Amino acid sequence: TGAGSSAAQEGAASGRFLTRSLSAGIVGVGVLLVSWPILDNVIAPVAVRLAMNSAPHGVEAFCGREEELDRLDTLLDGTNTGIWILEGVGKTSLLRMEQARRPCTYINLRETSTVNDLVFQLVTHLYQPLGGLGNLITSYTQLVHASIKLVGASDGDVYNAYQELFFSLYLTHLRRALSATTSTGPVTPCGSHLTASNSASCSAALLPASSTLQLTPLLVLDHADIAMALGQKSSEAGYQRLLDELLLLAIAVAQDTGTAQVVIATGSEGRAALEKRLQSLGAIPRRLRVAGVSKPDSAVLVR
Repeated sequence: TGAGSSAAQEGAASGRFLTRSLSAGIVGVGVLLVSWPILDNVIAPVAVRLAMNSAPHGVEAFCGREEELDRLDTLLDGTNTGIWILEGVGKTSLLRMEQARRPCTYINLRETSTVNDLVFQLVTHLYQPLGGLGNLITSYTQLVHASIKLVGASDGDVYNAYQELFFSLYLTHLRRALSATTSTGPVTPCGSHLTASNSASCSAALLPASSTLQLTPLLVLDHADIAMALGQKSSEAGYQRLLDELLLLAIAVAQDTGTAQVVIATGSEGRAALEKRLQSLGAIPRRLRVAGVSKPDSAVLVR
Protein backbone atom coordinates (compact mmCIF):
# COMPACT_ATOMS: atom_id res chain seq x y z
CA THR A 1 0.00 0.00 0.00
CA GLY A 2 2.84 2.33 0.95
CA ALA A 3 4.61 1.59 -2.33
CA GLY A 4 1.45 2.25 -4.30
CA SER A 5 0.83 5.53 -2.47
CA SER A 6 4.42 6.65 -3.12
CA ALA A 7 4.12 5.83 -6.81
CA ALA A 8 0.86 7.76 -7.00
CA GLN A 9 2.47 10.77 -5.37
CA GLU A 10 5.41 10.63 -7.77
CA GLY A 11 3.02 10.37 -10.70
CA ALA A 12 1.04 13.37 -9.47
CA ALA A 13 4.21 15.40 -8.96
CA SER A 14 5.40 14.48 -12.44
CA GLY A 15 2.05 15.49 -13.87
CA ARG A 16 2.16 18.85 -12.09
CA PHE A 17 5.69 19.45 -13.39
CA LEU A 18 4.65 18.68 -16.97
CA THR A 19 1.60 20.90 -16.62
CA ARG A 20 3.68 23.79 -15.30
CA SER A 21 6.30 23.31 -18.00
CA LEU A 22 3.64 23.28 -20.69
CA SER A 23 2.01 26.38 -19.21
CA ALA A 24 5.35 28.18 -19.04
CA GLY A 25 6.04 27.24 -22.66
CA ILE A 26 2.66 28.54 -23.79
CA VAL A 27 3.17 31.78 -21.87
CA GLY A 28 6.66 32.15 -23.36
CA VAL A 29 5.37 31.66 -26.89
CA GLY A 30 2.54 34.10 -26.20
CA VAL A 31 4.92 36.76 -24.92
CA LEU A 32 7.12 36.25 -27.97
CA LEU A 33 4.18 36.56 -30.35
CA VAL A 34 3.05 39.78 -28.68
CA SER A 35 6.47 41.37 -28.21
CA TRP A 36 8.03 40.45 -31.56
CA PRO A 37 5.90 42.82 -33.73
CA ILE A 38 6.60 45.66 -31.29
CA LEU A 39 10.32 44.90 -31.28
CA ASP A 40 10.50 44.44 -35.05
CA ASN A 41 8.30 47.37 -36.12
CA VAL A 42 8.92 49.97 -33.41
CA ILE A 43 11.82 49.43 -31.02
CA ALA A 44 14.49 48.23 -33.46
CA PRO A 45 13.87 50.93 -36.14
CA VAL A 46 13.79 53.63 -33.43
CA ALA A 47 17.12 52.38 -32.05
CA VAL A 48 18.66 52.48 -35.54
CA ARG A 49 17.29 55.98 -36.07
CA LEU A 50 18.79 57.15 -32.76
CA ALA A 51 22.11 55.65 -33.80
CA MET A 52 21.92 57.48 -37.15
CA ASN A 53 21.57 60.78 -35.31
CA SER A 54 24.45 60.07 -32.92
CA ALA A 55 27.77 61.38 -34.15
CA PRO A 56 30.58 58.81 -34.09
CA HIS A 57 33.00 58.97 -31.18
CA GLY A 58 36.66 59.76 -31.80
CA VAL A 59 36.19 61.57 -35.13
CA GLU A 60 39.15 63.78 -35.96
CA ALA A 61 38.46 67.09 -37.69
CA PHE A 62 41.34 67.83 -40.07
CA CYS A 63 42.07 71.47 -40.73
CA GLY A 64 41.92 72.25 -44.43
CA ARG A 65 39.03 69.91 -45.23
CA GLU A 66 36.22 72.37 -44.51
CA GLU A 67 35.86 73.17 -48.22
CA GLU A 68 35.64 69.48 -49.10
CA LEU A 69 32.90 68.94 -46.55
CA ASP A 70 30.99 72.01 -47.71
CA ARG A 71 31.15 70.82 -51.32
CA LEU A 72 30.02 67.38 -50.29
CA ASP A 73 27.12 68.91 -48.34
CA THR A 74 26.13 70.95 -51.37
CA LEU A 75 26.04 67.82 -53.50
CA LEU A 76 24.16 65.70 -50.98
CA ASP A 77 21.56 68.31 -50.08
CA GLY A 78 21.34 70.16 -53.39
CA THR A 79 20.74 67.28 -55.79
CA ASN A 80 18.24 64.46 -56.10
CA THR A 81 19.06 61.41 -54.04
CA GLY A 82 21.12 58.79 -55.83
CA ILE A 83 24.06 56.40 -55.76
CA TRP A 84 27.47 58.08 -55.57
CA ILE A 85 30.65 56.08 -56.16
CA LEU A 86 33.48 57.76 -54.25
CA GLU A 87 37.13 57.09 -55.01
CA GLY A 88 40.41 58.83 -54.39
CA VAL A 89 42.60 59.64 -51.38
CA GLY A 90 41.22 60.21 -47.88
CA LYS A 91 37.75 58.78 -48.51
CA THR A 92 37.18 57.14 -45.14
CA SER A 93 38.27 60.09 -43.02
CA LEU A 94 36.11 62.46 -45.07
CA LEU A 95 33.06 60.20 -44.80
CA ARG A 96 33.54 59.74 -41.06
CA MET A 97 33.63 63.52 -40.67
CA GLU A 98 30.50 63.80 -42.80
CA GLN A 99 28.86 61.21 -40.54
CA ALA A 100 29.21 63.71 -37.68
CA ARG A 101 27.30 66.36 -39.65
CA ARG A 102 24.07 64.58 -40.63
CA PRO A 103 21.91 61.50 -39.94
CA CYS A 104 24.07 58.70 -41.23
CA THR A 105 24.60 54.96 -41.16
CA TYR A 106 28.20 54.06 -41.92
CA ILE A 107 28.93 50.41 -42.80
CA ASN A 108 32.53 49.27 -43.21
CA LEU A 109 32.74 46.24 -45.51
CA ARG A 110 36.50 45.72 -45.24
CA GLU A 111 36.37 42.87 -42.70
CA THR A 112 33.61 40.79 -44.27
CA SER A 113 35.06 37.58 -45.66
CA THR A 114 32.15 35.33 -44.57
CA VAL A 115 28.36 35.46 -44.25
CA ASN A 116 28.79 35.74 -40.47
CA ASP A 117 31.06 38.74 -40.95
CA LEU A 118 28.52 40.49 -43.17
CA VAL A 119 25.71 39.96 -40.68
CA PHE A 120 27.70 41.03 -37.62
CA GLN A 121 29.27 44.04 -39.35
CA LEU A 122 25.80 45.23 -40.33
CA VAL A 123 24.49 44.85 -36.77
CA THR A 124 27.58 46.49 -35.27
CA HIS A 125 27.40 49.55 -37.50
CA LEU A 126 23.64 49.92 -37.09
CA TYR A 127 23.86 50.19 -33.29
CA GLN A 128 27.48 51.05 -32.40
CA PRO A 129 26.94 54.85 -32.31
CA LEU A 130 24.59 54.33 -29.33
CA GLY A 131 27.62 53.60 -27.15
CA GLY A 132 27.03 51.19 -24.27
CA LEU A 133 23.47 50.42 -25.35
CA GLY A 134 24.68 49.70 -28.87
CA ASN A 135 27.35 47.34 -27.57
CA LEU A 136 24.71 45.55 -25.48
CA ILE A 137 22.42 45.11 -28.49
CA THR A 138 25.32 43.86 -30.61
CA SER A 139 26.44 41.38 -27.93
CA TYR A 140 22.88 40.08 -27.49
CA THR A 141 22.50 39.63 -31.25
CA GLN A 142 25.77 37.71 -31.45
CA LEU A 143 24.58 35.49 -28.59
CA VAL A 144 21.35 34.72 -30.45
CA HIS A 145 23.26 33.82 -33.62
CA ALA A 146 25.73 31.68 -31.66
CA SER A 147 22.83 29.81 -30.04
CA ILE A 148 21.27 29.15 -33.44
CA LYS A 149 24.65 27.94 -34.68
CA LEU A 150 24.92 25.45 -31.81
CA VAL A 151 21.39 24.16 -32.31
CA GLY A 152 21.74 23.85 -36.08
CA ALA A 153 25.42 22.90 -36.19
CA SER A 154 24.63 19.59 -37.89
CA ASP A 155 22.89 21.34 -40.78
CA GLY A 156 24.81 24.24 -42.29
CA ASP A 157 22.03 25.03 -44.76
CA VAL A 158 19.57 25.64 -41.92
CA TYR A 159 21.98 27.98 -40.16
CA ASN A 160 22.72 29.88 -43.36
CA ALA A 161 18.99 30.25 -43.96
CA TYR A 162 18.63 31.79 -40.50
CA GLN A 163 21.53 34.15 -41.21
CA GLU A 164 19.96 35.35 -44.43
CA LEU A 165 16.61 35.80 -42.67
CA PHE A 166 18.12 37.93 -39.91
CA PHE A 167 20.15 39.94 -42.43
CA SER A 168 16.93 40.81 -44.26
CA LEU A 169 15.28 41.81 -40.97
CA TYR A 170 18.17 44.14 -40.07
CA LEU A 171 17.99 45.76 -43.51
CA THR A 172 14.26 46.29 -42.98
CA HIS A 173 15.01 48.10 -39.71
CA LEU A 174 17.51 50.30 -41.55
CA ARG A 175 15.00 51.07 -44.31
CA ARG A 176 12.34 52.08 -41.76
CA ALA A 177 14.80 54.23 -39.84
CA LEU A 178 15.87 56.07 -43.00
CA SER A 179 12.25 56.65 -43.96
CA ALA A 180 11.35 57.98 -40.50
CA THR A 181 14.38 60.28 -40.45
CA THR A 182 13.49 61.77 -43.83
CA SER A 183 9.92 62.50 -42.78
CA THR A 184 10.79 64.39 -39.59
CA GLY A 185 11.90 67.63 -41.25
CA PRO A 186 14.98 69.71 -40.28
CA VAL A 187 17.54 67.89 -38.20
CA THR A 188 19.96 69.40 -35.73
CA PRO A 189 23.41 68.20 -36.82
CA CYS A 190 25.70 66.49 -34.38
CA GLY A 191 29.17 67.82 -33.64
CA SER A 192 29.77 67.14 -29.98
CA HIS A 193 31.89 64.02 -30.27
CA LEU A 194 35.18 65.58 -31.37
CA THR A 195 38.30 64.25 -29.72
CA ALA A 196 40.17 66.43 -27.29
CA SER A 197 43.07 66.81 -29.72
CA ASN A 198 40.98 68.90 -32.11
CA SER A 199 41.47 72.62 -31.95
CA ALA A 200 38.55 75.04 -31.75
CA SER A 201 39.30 76.30 -35.24
CA CYS A 202 38.81 72.81 -36.64
CA SER A 203 35.57 72.11 -34.80
CA ALA A 204 33.58 74.09 -37.32
CA ALA A 205 34.58 71.58 -39.98
CA LEU A 206 32.06 69.13 -38.57
CA LEU A 207 29.13 71.56 -38.60
CA PRO A 208 27.21 72.93 -41.57
CA ALA A 209 26.74 76.67 -41.76
CA SER A 210 23.13 76.44 -40.58
CA SER A 211 21.90 74.10 -37.85
CA THR A 212 18.36 74.31 -39.24
CA LEU A 213 19.39 72.94 -42.62
CA GLN A 214 17.30 70.12 -44.06
CA LEU A 215 19.94 67.42 -44.02
CA THR A 216 19.41 64.43 -46.28
CA PRO A 217 20.14 61.14 -44.46
CA LEU A 218 23.25 59.38 -45.69
CA LEU A 219 24.03 55.68 -46.11
CA VAL A 220 27.73 54.93 -46.53
CA LEU A 221 29.12 51.60 -47.74
CA ASP A 222 32.87 51.87 -47.29
CA HIS A 223 35.48 49.55 -48.89
CA ALA A 224 32.81 48.02 -51.12
CA ASP A 225 35.45 46.94 -53.65
CA ILE A 226 37.03 44.66 -51.04
CA ALA A 227 33.67 43.02 -50.32
CA MET A 228 33.09 42.59 -54.05
CA ALA A 229 36.46 40.84 -54.46
CA LEU A 230 35.81 38.63 -51.44
CA GLY A 231 32.39 37.73 -52.81
CA GLN A 232 33.92 36.46 -56.03
CA LYS A 233 36.36 34.26 -54.08
CA SER A 234 33.98 33.12 -51.34
CA SER A 235 32.92 29.48 -51.26
CA GLU A 236 29.71 30.49 -49.48
CA ALA A 237 26.88 30.89 -51.98
CA GLY A 238 25.02 33.13 -49.54
CA TYR A 239 27.78 35.74 -49.37
CA GLN A 240 27.13 37.28 -52.78
CA ARG A 241 23.37 37.11 -52.21
CA LEU A 242 23.63 39.10 -48.98
CA LEU A 243 25.98 41.62 -50.57
CA ASP A 244 23.57 42.07 -53.46
CA GLU A 245 20.70 42.45 -50.99
CA LEU A 246 22.59 45.27 -49.28
CA LEU A 247 23.28 46.95 -52.62
CA LEU A 248 19.63 46.57 -53.63
CA LEU A 249 18.52 48.28 -50.44
CA ALA A 250 20.95 51.12 -51.18
CA ILE A 251 19.52 51.45 -54.69
CA ALA A 252 15.93 51.39 -53.37
CA VAL A 253 16.37 54.13 -50.75
CA ALA A 254 18.35 56.32 -53.16
CA GLN A 255 16.52 55.89 -56.46
CA ASP A 256 13.05 54.55 -55.66
CA THR A 257 11.91 56.12 -52.39
CA GLY A 258 14.37 59.03 -52.26
CA THR A 259 14.84 58.62 -48.52
CA ALA A 260 18.65 58.83 -48.48
CA GLN A 261 21.76 59.67 -50.39
CA VAL A 262 24.07 56.67 -50.79
CA VAL A 263 27.85 56.95 -51.03
CA ILE A 264 29.75 53.77 -51.90
CA ALA A 265 33.49 54.17 -51.39
CA THR A 266 35.90 52.10 -53.47
CA GLY A 267 39.51 51.91 -54.51
CA SER A 268 40.30 52.91 -58.08
CA GLU A 269 41.12 49.31 -59.03
CA GLY A 270 37.72 48.03 -57.99
CA ARG A 271 35.58 50.89 -59.29
CA ALA A 272 34.81 49.38 -62.70
CA ALA A 273 33.65 46.04 -61.25
CA LEU A 274 31.54 47.78 -58.61
CA GLU A 275 29.98 50.11 -61.17
CA LYS A 276 29.16 47.17 -63.45
CA ARG A 277 27.56 45.25 -60.59
CA LEU A 278 25.45 48.23 -59.54
CA GLN A 279 24.27 48.77 -63.11
CA SER A 280 23.30 45.10 -63.39
CA LEU A 281 21.12 45.60 -60.30
CA GLY A 282 19.41 48.63 -61.81
CA ALA A 283 21.47 51.46 -60.33
CA ILE A 284 22.45 54.64 -62.15
CA PRO A 285 25.65 55.52 -60.27
CA ARG A 286 27.32 58.91 -60.32
CA ARG A 287 31.00 59.43 -59.60
CA LEU A 288 32.79 61.52 -56.99
CA ARG A 289 36.49 61.82 -56.41
CA VAL A 290 38.25 63.12 -53.32
CA ALA A 291 41.82 64.36 -53.70
CA GLY A 292 42.57 64.69 -49.99
CA VAL A 293 43.99 67.52 -47.91
CA SER A 294 46.88 68.11 -50.30
CA LYS A 295 44.57 69.34 -53.07
CA PRO A 296 41.61 71.06 -51.43
CA ASP A 297 40.73 73.03 -54.57
CA SER A 298 39.93 69.83 -56.48
CA ALA A 299 38.80 67.83 -53.48
CA VAL A 300 35.36 66.82 -54.66
CA LEU A 301 34.74 66.45 -58.37
CA VAL A 302 31.63 65.20 -60.14
CA ARG A 303 31.97 63.33 -63.38
